[in-house]
Amino acid sequence: MGLFGIFKKKTKEESALEKRLYQLKNKRINCVYEDFPEFLVSMENDTKNACKLTPVNYYALKNQYIEAHYFYSADYKECYVKFTAYENDKVTDKSRIFEIATDTLVRAFSKVGIIIRLDDNTENG
Repeated sequence: MGLFGIFKKKTKEESALEKRLYQLKNKRINCVYEDFPEFLVSMENDTKNACKLTPVNYYALKNQYIEAHYFYSADYKECYVKFTAYENDKVTDKSRIFEIATDTLVRAFSKVGIIIRLDDNTENG
């Protein structure tokens, strides 16, 4: 380490999945705040619970909300979601990356008016 090595920014090791997410399309949806730890436990049990969150306009609830960050491939066969809890525009908690079924992504997007038309040969999950 040289003289200026102490000022070097430390890099975080990324998993293969995190690197893969950079190659996928993504969409962020803000949702009404719920008890975040309880919500994460329900997501561990069943990833369809991602659809239970109620979408909201960012400006309607600035003080406390959950941001759902969806990642998906162009053919919707690979779908993931990561949740982040915010309070007064500061991150208070984050979830791990959950793999979700295609039909869960379609239902979550339909709540905010994004209609996804799947081909007949695309599997739903």
